[in-house]
Amino acid sequence: MSFFPQPKFQKFGKYVLLDRINVGGMAEVFRAKSFGVDGFARLVAIKRILPNISKEEEFIEMFVDEAKLTVQLQHANVVQVMDLGKVEDRYYISMEYVSGGDLRTVWDRARRRNRLLPIAMSCYLVMKCCEGLDYAHRKKDDTGKDIGLVHRDVSPQNLLVSFEGEVKVVDFGIALARHKVSKSQAGVLKGKFGYMSPEQVRGVELDHRSDIFACGIMLWELLVGDRLFLGESDFSTLEKVRNVEMVPPTHFNKNLSPQVERIVMKALAKNRDDRYRHASEMAEDLQRYLFSSNQPFARTDLQRYMHQHFTEEIAAEQERLDKYRDLNPADFEDPVEKKPSQPPGAGGSAAAFGFAGGSQPDEKVAIARIPTALKPRPVTFSSSPRNSLPPHVSAPNFGAIAIPGDPSLRADASSGQHQPPRDTKKKTTTWIIAGVASVLAAVGVAGVLMLAGRGNGTLSVECTPADVQVFLDDEKVSETTPFVRDLEPRNYVLTVKRAGYRDLVRPIKIVSGQVDAEMLTLEANAGTAAIIVITTPKDLSIWLNGRDTGKKSPATLTPLTAGDYALDLKLDGEGVYNGVLKLADGGAETVTVDISGIPPTLIVDSEAQGAEVWIDGKKIGPAPQTLKTIAPGKVQIQVRKPKCEAAIETIDLKPALTKKVKLTPKCP
Repeated sequence: MSFFPQPKFQKFGKYVLLDRINVGGMAEVFRAKSFGVDGFARLVAIKRILPNISKEEEFIEMFVDEAKLTVQLQHANVVQVMDLGKVEDRYYISMEYVSGGDLRTVWDRARRRNRLLPIAMSCYLVMKCCEGLDYAHRKKDDTGKDIGLVHRDVSPQNLLVSFEGEVKVVDFGIALARHKVSKSQAGVLKGKFGYMSPEQVRGVELDHRSDIFACGIMLWELLVGDRLFLGESDFSTLEKVRNVEMVPPTHFNKNLSPQVERIVMKALAKNRDDRYRHASEMAEDLQRYLFSSNQPFARTDLQRYMHQHFTEEIAAEQERLDKYRDLNPADFEDPVEKKPSQPPGAGGSAAAFGFAGGSQPDEKVAIARIPTALKPRPVTFSSSPRNSLPPHVSAPNFGAIAIPGDPSLRADASSGQHQPPRDTKKKTTTWIIAGVASVLAAVGVAGVLMLAGRGNGTLSVECTPADVQVFLDDEKVSETTPFVRDLEPRNYVLTVKRAGYRDLVRPIKIVSGQVDAEMLTLEANAGTAAIIVITTPKDLSIWLNGRDTGKKSPATLTPLTAGDYALDLKLDGEGVYNGVLKLADGGAETVTVDISGIPPTLIVDSEAQGAEVWIDGKKIGPAPQTLKTIAPGKVQIQVRKPKCEAAIETIDLKPALTKKVKLTPKCP
């Protein structure tokens, strides 16, 4: 069952929207069907901007740029973009429909069974990703000039794996190109923190070798079965990437050969000059390794793996396709499209939305300011198994279907999968943390299975953010995660809560002698509160909690969550009002400010000793003068001195603002 409520079939321009695959902070993705003459029909994916940001010019530029860039890419390992259009004020991109899931979902399914993906399969997946990226990196425009394309967001969420064994790179929403219309601002960091390159974190100019580093991260993680760069906070994650804090993968997986380790370490070189020059070189090395190690792996092998481990999902997909097959475009009227309310999951973070799974809170496509200096500080290394995705039932990550996440599936011993080594969760630096939960986290899921009581089962809960309230059958059992407890085998209702986030509720079944490892991510609550700002005069800049909202008065700021807000109003960059508001959930506060009656302040100075200040022909006195009783508007200022030519300037005084003028008469 899909987490998102599915709308009825809806006509959208020349397409019929069938059901919504996913939704993020900026866009939503639908399965859709296009129709042509003589019964021609095609299943596509429609990526459509959400109504609440359809007027945001910066995101519109990013969205259009993505379409302009990717429509030029036609490669077997890149999702094809076919059309950019606009229905009323809703921009959309029509893309190739991929029936399958993203790599994060495939990897996560294996981790839930405490298994790794086969080594050959991991190398094949990254090899195909490199082939698609190399094509994009070397792409030329119609005049034969290099586009200079850099993806900047290569990650498991943006690598799709079809049920038929195809591998495709998707989502060039924040890609960098030489002739791109919307340029990145200086000091703006874009991408998923855990899959950035060191130069991307430092904010220097990027080239295609940044994407090669991300491929190295993915390969390391697939071979080891754990995250490479994941700190306790965004800062610590960025520090790990910046310093390339890592150890070779063979430290955790003794089954790896020196040849594959060499490929990983070359891709992960801190200095980009030491990495592969092109993604194709990395792909060629991976292919040579597969053949030399007598592990040939092809599309049909990947197809068999997907059919073996996603049987139920493939059956559900086929049932859905059968239902769509008999649709007739004549059955759909062409009404004026109604703008739907903001769907679940649409939030305030600016993010480039992916075709398949969207961005998750701790795996978000971040657009964040780079600190002026990343100061060293003690870093706590978490050795607990992590899964940055929300549970499949709550937020399906499949490009084609929702995954129920059945933990009962087991891999066939003949599949060639290898068991992850028992020390895969060790890090170079480990802090000793007291408590049974930390011990269980350190040994990983396998250790939890070993320590589980014979009659009871074990529940392990890990959540992002970690400081959450955990409930079992409405009884609070913890104020934080990781949380581990032996439980009597039966059905429970697990609830996780945190202020400012949507409650996550899920039924679980505890089985004797088994562990249920729940890796959760809470979704930020967009809020329902509002602040209404009305001012005289109009067009005051509105700042909230020290940040420019980009809006001018009169304006309504919404949606906001409950809490305290510092409101500042500025005129010509100068603050004219500040106050603190306390918002209740669902409430609205109206702020009415009239500064028209506040007189301006005029300061007149001069370098000429003995000079006098005149305002509108009236003598005020010797310079300097500070005047606070002049009415707003235009005034003429003169600074006079005997036997000298007076200095004259006309200025426009605005309410509540301070204006400084320095005039010096010309003396012989």
